[in-house]
Amino acid sequence: MKKTNSVYWVEMVTPNPKEVAIFYSEVVGLRLDEVSDDDDNISYEVRDNNGEDVMGICSQATFPDVPSGWLPHIEVVDLDVSASKIESNGGKIISKSSQYCLLEDPSGNRMMLSQTNK
Repeated sequence: MKKTNSVYWVEMVTPNPKEVAIFYSEVVGLRLDEVSDDDDNISYEVRDNNGEDVMGICSQATFPDVPSGWLPHIEVVDLDVSASKIESNGGKIISKSSQYCLLEDPSGNRMMLSQTNK
């Protein structure tokens, strides 16, 4: 179960996911599982030696609105309530669905809010 109001997942968004996935696999010793999205973009789930998910390494084509780099995900109690506070606090909503909200904070960094318990 995800803890609310905390980072529960981190994803690297990159135009070269295979190269980056191999880098982390070799340098840190993590296991890779290749995953395709609906458009056949290849991404990787990265697992530790116990098979637990550690992070994702995602094709830039999957998240075209996100610049290359790390994208933290935070689980919130009520996505609509949290999203309603973004702009009034100096942020910007990049995209939103019923379960996710990609936002840009006042410093220009992007983050994904999630509510998966709906």
